Amino acid sequence: MPSNQTEIIKSLLKVQNEIKNPANTAVNPFLKNKYAPLSEVLNLIRPLLTKNDIVLIQDTGASGEDKIYVQTKLLHTSGETIERK
Repeated sequence: MPSNQTEIIKSLLKVQNEIKNPANTAVNPFLKNKYAPLSEVLNLIRPLLTKNDIVLIQDTGASGEDKIYVQTKLLHTSGETIERK
């Protein structure tokens, strides 16, 4: 990770210290296993990110004929960012 991400990393450490695993409340109809729905994960993480000056942005995209991806960006109030797809 580049060294110019000091502030966002400090904030993410604070989030990591507070976060708890969401409950596995949904059931996969095919495999019959339980999982935490994305909506519950986001409802848990967004307030913690906001409290620590981080915005979460997700968008979809495509590369090639059959490759679809989700790109995730974390933006800090300092202007620092982390993004992955």
